[in-house]
Amino acid sequence: MARRQRRRRPRGGQPLTFSIMAPSSSSVRQLTATILQGQLKKVGAKVDISSLEVNTMQSLVGAGKFDAVLLGMTSDPSRGSLAQDWGTEAALTGDGSNFSMYMNPGLDAVLDSASGAFDIDKARGHYRRALEILIADAPAVWLYEAKGSGAIHRRVRPAKMRADAWWAHLDEWSIDPAQAIARDSIGLRAPNP
Repeated sequence: MARRQRRRRPRGGQPLTFSIMAPSSSSVRQLTATILQGQLKKVGAKVDISSLEVNTMQSLVGAGKFDAVLLGMTSDPSRGSLAQDWGTEAALTGDGSNFSMYMNPGLDAVLDSASGAFDIDKARGHYRRALEILIADAPAVWLYEAKGSGAIHRRVRPAKMRADAWWAHLDEWSIDPAQAIARDSIGLRAPNP
């Protein structure tokens, strides 16, 4: 059987070549970059991996100086999260997580309608439409989702727990006095008069 020849993916006579930035401190993202490099090589793309220290990488990402980057991103399920992550204002002001500088006035309008809707069903419809726009435009590609984990000592009595913000009622947590240790008595001090 004849071996298939690899073809380059040229555009305007230029082969597809780009760089993927990944933090040097993350073995998972380094491995992911290597896997992507190998997979894209099979279809004729030349991918370089830039393994950078986190602060250097964040500064380049913040300045928009990257081709592709492997970031960890956590979006909370709040009304403002989609606007912070994908809204035009977040891209223009840098106030948010819109590192890709994605801008779509249609998405902005739908998010504005969603945040102004007083009827929950109308708001859901707007948010659903916002997600449809993001899926169609694909400003980012989600490769995987890491499972989160957490632990607290059995002495701690957590208050209400929210899946989207475990810290939301942290001020209501307590420790069983019978199990308290010295550091548990530190507490908050009143300011000096």
